[in-house]
Amino acid sequence: MPIDDNLEEQKTLALEIGQYYCKGFGNTLHGMLGNAEAYMRLGKDDQWRSMSFRWLDQFDEFYSKIPFEYLHGREEFYPLFVIQRLLPILRAENERHYSAPTDSTMQRLGSICVSIADVGRLYDESLHKAINDVRAHPEAKEFRIRLVDDSNREWYF
Repeated sequence: MPIDDNLEEQKTLALEIGQYYCKGFGNTLHGMLGNAEAYMRLGKDDQWRSMSFRWLDQFDEFYSKIPFEYLHGREEFYPLFVIQRLLPILRAENERHYSAPTDSTMQRLGSICVSIADVGRLYDESLHKAINDVRAHPEAKEFRIRLVDDSNREWYF
């Protein structure tokens, strides 16, 4: 395969991985944990609960738009499949915690958030590997992809 074709395939892959990259995902999970802790320790203010469930709804919406049927068998996208399966568990743990907050429900919620964040880190590694593979070509060393986070801020990788 000519190098130019390989480079174009690598660019396409990096852009595709970026298309399903949820910038700020890990920070939102940490925010969710902070809200759950505040709800339990500072009083059952519904703002903490509603913000966490709004974020869950945003995750569900984001993941509903990913064409999983097309991504089967493509290793760099495997973390997306795992997170998709973990999101209902995260929702259930949130519901359990907010219905009767205890140290135990907080610990279970923290555990699922850490698991999801760790899997998300694998997807982040896929993105950076794909970008670095493109940049390994001298003519593409300045290659960047543009991502927009949930606050409409632009990020260039």
